[in-house]
Amino acid sequence: VRLSVHPNNISVSQFSVTLVLEAHNVPELSAGVNCTFENLAEMNGLVEGNRIKCSSPAEKEMPRIIVDKGDHQIVQLYLKSKETGLAFANTSFVFYNCSVHKSCLSCVSSPYQCHWCKYRHDCTHDPRTCSFQEGRVKKPEGCPQLLPAERILVPVNVVKPITLRAKNLPQPQSGQRGYECLLTIQGNEHRVPALRFNSSSVQCQNTSYFYDGMERAVFLWS
Repeated sequence: VRLSVHPNNISVSQFSVTLVLEAHNVPELSAGVNCTFENLAEMNGLVEGNRIKCSSPAEKEMPRIIVDKGDHQIVQLYLKSKETGLAFANTSFVFYNCSVHKSCLSCVSSPYQCHWCKYRHDCTHDPRTCSFQEGRVKKPEGCPQLLPAERILVPVNVVKPITLRAKNLPQPQSGQRGYECLLTIQGNEHRVPALRFNSSSVQCQNTSYFYDGMERAVFLWS
């Protein structure tokens, strides 16, 4: 018995999606079949020749995908005879969770239909939920990022701006906060207003810093 299903993966944020299964070399199905997702859910299957239509699990039955287990979970989808109650065919089915990705590069590098909303810093299977159409990212080359730079030296207690090279920095939209730099110096966080010159350059505004000896700072944008 051969069994295939289309689609063969859906997001954990999609519920009761119609799935079409194609079965080959199967026994007589006139008595009816049920579709079973392991121990998650079981529902009636609509037989149309060698095709069976089933619904994916409802919201309350959807598996919870744990962050440390990755962004997907593989379960077995079984066809069960209503006459005997026994499974006679099965195939693998994938539930994926885009929201476990916390960076643009991680999100769009997923093998599943994940999109990055760069104005919300959020990974989703549905790009329509992004705040602005121009804020949708699907490919790594579209991700906002700071580019590697030569070592930047900042003297103690000297007021100085810090200019950073970047890529794809979005223009803040109406009602959104601007940019800021978050510097971690000797374990303490310092937030400094930043000015976006264009999509490839941002500057942490004039500020002085105090630290003992050589200190390394980490720059983030928000």
